Amino acid sequence: MISVCPKKVTELVQIGDPVTMFRKMEDIGDSVTCKTFDDRVGVYCMIEAVRKAKKSPADLYIVGSTQEEVGLRGAIAAASGIEPDVGIAVDVTLATTCRVRRVRTKSAASATEPLSHC
Repeated sequence: MISVCPKKVTELVQIGDPVTMFRKMEDIGDSVTCKTFDDRVGVYCMIEAVRKAKKSPADLYIVGSTQEEVGLRGAIAAASGIEPDVGIAVDVTLATTCRVRRVRTKSAASATEPLSHC
């Protein structure tokens, strides 16, 4: 539970203002963690991929969407607005020392693929 003086809150926050908890980046051994770090890294990778592509004969769109954990709602909304010929999803997984992992996709029962890094 977080205790905040109601008078102070009404001075700082108006109805409709977005509010979130402050969470700082923290060191964990030789790694770091912070709120939505996986999403931030995914957006960084998309931006870098477009930078490296420089020029493309195709229109390129990058979308940082929400609600991927509950049915890809944000991605579905974006895709229906853009109507792409091809879509590439970027997400992360836990880091391990294993260089190969088993994955399950909708198009194939299972496949083996190397872990990739941006």
